[in-house]
Amino acid sequence: MRWEAAYDEAKTLREIIAAISGVISEGNFYVKEDGVEFSAIDESRVAMVILKMPTNVFHRYEFEPPEGGDTIIIGINFSELKKVFQRGKAKDSVLLSLRRERNRQFFAVTFYRGTIDERSLQRTFALPIIEIPEETRINIKELQYDVSVEFAPASFLNDIISDAKVVGEDLRLVTLSDSKEMRFVAESETGGFYEYVAPLEREDTVVQYEIRNDAEALYSLDFLKKFIRAAKVADVVRIEYSKNMPLKMTFMIGGGTELIYLLAPRIL
Repeated sequence: MRWEAAYDEAKTLREIIAAISGVISEGNFYVKEDGVEFSAIDESRVAMVILKMPTNVFHRYEFEPPEGGDTIIIGINFSELKKVFQRGKAKDSVLLSLRRERNRQFFAVTFYRGTIDERSLQRTFALPIIEIPEETRINIKELQYDVSVEFAPASFLNDIISDAKVVGEDLRLVTLSDSKEMRFVAESETGGFYEYVAPLEREDTVVQYEIRNDAEALYSLDFLKKFIRAAKVADVVRIEYSKNMPLKMTFMIGGGTELIYLLAPRIL
């Protein structure tokens, strides 16, 4: 088996890895002919992270499947991977690959100054591939939500989440079809509260929305604060939710990359 994937902007991948490592400590990459997917559940079993990178987001993509299969599974410690990507420079490109040394497989990260084709100032870090039990993978396409709203820029949510965190520990989402507005509400233990009202038809940051039914749900701000790190490199964020269902946040990153978070609801 063989795999190499060249990516032009190491800094973008660095932010993606940092956004994932804030939630989970280790997980599996699933490498196939049509691209790379990552999925893992956090230790508390409250949040799930899914990364999808189709082949077209890479400068170059070469894949030879393992004998008798169509997927290469690469288990990685994300604390170590984050440290590696912190060594990437602003103008670096990066090559991800499998590397065999001393009869052991490694996940190799090679930085180049400028483009991959120039191959200047090459630096390679090799992380051991670890065996991680596979979690039951959720088919997120089957999830149906009452509310779906896309915001751009994705950083629009930064202030809302930071403001809400000043007041409380949970964020209440309330969407009403009659008024066509989405409310973000946090409440303190002493009775204080914070509220942001987004009129979906007039809010400049709303790209598109769909309300099938009114919905209200409650989610942890600690996790939302970690999720929003992805807004640094995302163009658009889509929020989908229903009562008593996991929140789904999809950060859409240039070219077709999607970083998706699922977060279990609090009891209302």
